[in-house]
Amino acid sequence: MHEETKLKIAEFRYNDNAYFAPHDVLIHNYAVVAAGEALNPNNEIDQYSWVPVDEVLDQIMPHSLAKSFVEEWFEKEHLGGR
Repeated sequence: MHEETKLKIAEFRYNDNAYFAPHDVLIHNYAVVAAGEALNPNNEIDQYSWVPVDEVLDQIMPHSLAKSFVEEWFEKEHLGGR
């Protein structure tokens, strides 16, 4: 994360993993807390935005692996969701 954004990491925890068959890869998912908000993205990042936790599920593609990871994290952390 630091390489792509220059953000320092305050905390990270493993969430889960999933096999993504279309690309034949195993994806490991982590929840990360940044130590700040100022990003300095490198050329690997096309776009970004900060999203409030209570709005994040609305911003992720329905039925996607990303959404399932976030929903799982919310459940583990008792953050609710929809």
